[in-house]
Amino acid sequence: MLSTLESGVYSLEIWSSARESDGLRTEIELALSTDTIANITTATALLNGIIDNNSIEMQDAAGNITVYRLSEDVKTYIESIPENEKVTIKYYEENGQLIITSIIVD
Repeated sequence: MLSTLESGVYSLEIWSSARESDGLRTEIELALSTDTIANITTATALLNGIIDNNSIEMQDAAGNITVYRLSEDVKTYIESIPENEKVTIKYYEENGQLIITSIIVD
């Protein structure tokens, strides 16, 4: 259903239907972007280290080292991932740069 919505900020109201939590409800705002990025690639590699606030170095199973740029979402938590940790990333290429949109510790 979300794919039918236009980009924008939506208000979601959530409430419990359990009898024990009668009246339990909350409301959150959700920013939705319908901009889609084509050609997302998923890969598993070791996080060699953080180069700067925008870039990291990864090593694949064959020993190849690649530099990736970080999306704004990934920047917020990249420092919590230890070096040499095996991770799964999702990334795309834009203007010759590989940009990570998601990183998950395996």
